[in-house]
Amino acid sequence: MMTVVLELSDDLGALVETEAKRRAIDAGELVRELVASALERGESHRTAEQLRVLDSLLEIGDDDEQRETFEYLRTAVDNDRLSERRRFA
Repeated sequence: MMTVVLELSDDLGALVETEAKRRAIDAGELVRELVASALERGESHRTAEQLRVLDSLLEIGDDDEQRETFEYLRTAVDNDRLSERRRFA
């Protein structure tokens, strides 16, 4: 477990206390929940952005070029393996 000491302004401290009382939890637990929630939202935002970037790759090149590139990559992966089992059928 990690211990963190926060210095909050009087106004922010009052907001934390009020919300913690409303939820019937300790102020420290509220802060832990808020930090965890913010970190999870940040992760899902990065994941969504990564998916948008991957989707944008579909727009690169025409169908023939993409098939040619895939065939090259498939051959390269199949030739560079540690076992005799092929990656692609």
